[in-house]
Amino acid sequence: MPDTLNNLDEQLMAAEKLKEERARNNDPSGSEGGPEEQKSLREMVMEKRRTEEAKNNAASGIEEGLGMSRTTSGLLRTAWELLIPSFGLSLIYINIHVFLGAVLGENFFCKLGDEWIPKIAGENIPQPGKMIGLLEKMGLLFLDLLALTIIFSILALIVMIVTWISASWLQKIKWLWDALSSLGWSTISALVNLFK
Repeated sequence: MPDTLNNLDEQLMAAEKLKEERARNNDPSGSEGGPEEQKSLREMVMEKRRTEEAKNNAASGIEEGLGMSRTTSGLLRTAWELLIPSFGLSLIYINIHVFLGAVLGENFFCKLGDEWIPKIAGENIPQPGKMIGLLEKMGLLFLDLLALTIIFSILALIVMIVTWISASWLQKIKWLWDALSSLGWSTISALVNLFK
């Protein structure tokens, strides 16, 4: 890198000497305007360097966002694949991914459906993930409702068990009598016959 800078400095010095010689000989090809409008070659090179550095910084920021998006889309794809083996626990990551995608945007967390399609950087090609995304949104909504139903059912069962355990014997006998009278003897005999 230092050799490149030294070579660049030598080229700049040679260009300035050539410019001075042309100015002494009144060569019109060496000047583009008046002295106020002219920039030295060094200033032009430095300005070009600054613009290239700004472009490189912007491009690296986009590449970092795309890299993060690729990583999180891989995690999302894995979460969908492990949904059954994990007994639905990967649903937690899927919901977190959707939430963070809404908060932080597509550069970091891809939309649902885009994790199955490789993203091509820098090109505005329409992605065919819309239909997959719609199916995934409906599936996620169904799975979330199913998970909430299971959670509330388990909580209700726990409350029933705790209530039964904490009740007195007299209260338990009363509950059994109420259950038997509301079901009727024919229902009870049908249940008994079912399990014979």
